[in-house]
Amino acid sequence: MSAEFFYKSYANFSKRGRKVRLNITPFGLIIISVCVISGFAGINLSTSFLYRIFALSSALIIIALLSRNKNFSDLKIKLFFSKQFPVGENSKYLLKIFNEGNKDLSDISIALVAANTIPTLDQFVSVKEPNEDRRNIWDRKIYYYRWMWHVIRLFKAEFNTVNIKMIRSGSFAIEEPSFNPVKRGKVFIKGA
Repeated sequence: MSAEFFYKSYANFSKRGRKVRLNITPFGLIIISVCVISGFAGINLSTSFLYRIFALSSALIIIALLSRNKNFSDLKIKLFFSKQFPVGENSKYLLKIFNEGNKDLSDISIALVAANTIPTLDQFVSVKEPNEDRRNIWDRKIYYYRWMWHVIRLFKAEFNTVNIKMIRSGSFAIEEPSFNPVKRGKVFIKGA
C-alpha cells in the first residue's frame, strides 16, 4: 500500500468522524443507530414491534432536526488565555459568550476545535516514526503506526465541553472552563 493512498483514506475518515462527533450528541447517535438497526431488522423479520421502534426513533430524529436552531450567527465567542500553561496539570481559561440576537438561547454546548491534529500529506510521507525500520514488513507497509504517531505528536491539548443553561438576548455569559495541556507546543483554535 502506498503512503499517499493510506493518508488519503485515513484523513477522510478522521475528518468525517470528527465532524459527526462535533455535530451529533451521543444520545443522538444512539437514536440514529436504533432507527437504522430496527428498520433493517424489521424488514428481514417482518415484525411489527420493530417497525414501531423504527417509527418512534425516526419521528424523534425528524422532530430534533426540525426543532433545532441552526442559525448561530448572533452568537459570538471570545477566549482569553492569561499565560503559558504547564504541561500535565489542569488549567483554566476565560470564555465569554455574547448573544446579540433577539431570542434567548438555552442548553448550549460549546466544544473548542483545535487545529492541526491531522498531519499534512508532506509531513506524513516525509517524517517517519522513530525506529520505524525495526518493525516487521506488515507494520512498515500498512503505515498505521506512523499515522498514530503523527496524530499523537500533533495532539497538544484536551478541551472539555462547556455547557451553558441560558443566555438572555442582548446579554453575555462568562465561563471559566478547564483544559488539559497534554504536551509542550502551540495550540491553534480553529473554531467552536
